[in-house]
Amino acid sequence: MGSDRALKRLSRFDVMSGMKKPFYVFCDDGIEEVRKRVKDKKLRYLWVVEKDLRLIGWIDMKNIDSAGSMEEVITKSGIKNICIREYASLREALSRMLSEGVKVVPIVNSNGSLVGEVSLSDIEAITEEVG
Repeated sequence: MGSDRALKRLSRFDVMSGMKKPFYVFCDDGIEEVRKRVKDKKLRYLWVVEKDLRLIGWIDMKNIDSAGSMEEVITKSGIKNICIREYASLREALSRMLSEGVKVVPIVNSNGSLVGEVSLSDIEAITEEVG
């Protein structure tokens, strides 16, 4: 299938069709508590939310073992640049991933609350299913 045709197909699907449940922690969780929760999980990153699930940043898991506090590991800059709204298309999600250099984008609602995530591999799987 040509690349133009594949991109056109992605425009027909919204991110909710490829969305997965995100793994997240609360910003006021203690660093030790977070380490225990993610100990046996193979995560590359971790979303950080407020109590109302409003997304405020992420944690790169490479940095969590050496951190003394949550503040040291939470990345807040650029979070609004990678978020995708729940009504966005998979094409928009892919475009955001490519422009921001990420493989996963968080999906937020109109309040900025985290509702899911979609990854490059999720998009690939959907294009294979409909191809």
